[in-house]
Formats: sequence, C-alpha cells, structure tokens
Amino acid sequence: MVFICNKDWPITAYRTPFSITLTKNSPNKDTISLHWRK
Repeated sequence: MVFICNKDWPITAYRTPFSITLTKNSPNKDTISLHWRK
C-alpha cells in the first residue's frame, strides 16, 4: 500500500518492493519515482 497524505509531505511506502521518492522539478510539477529496493 502507498499512502500520499499531502504533496508536500514525504511519501510512505508500506509492504511494497519499491523505494518511492517525490521530486519537485518545478513549482507546478512534481515527479514520483519508483525504484526497486536493492
């Protein structure tokens, strides 16, 4: 399950094989990146 409480808060990933990060590329665009956990 993935919980996104607010776009300005960290994303909590629970029981997934992914490392999830939120990158702010610009004031109007956020990018969510998924990476396999090593």
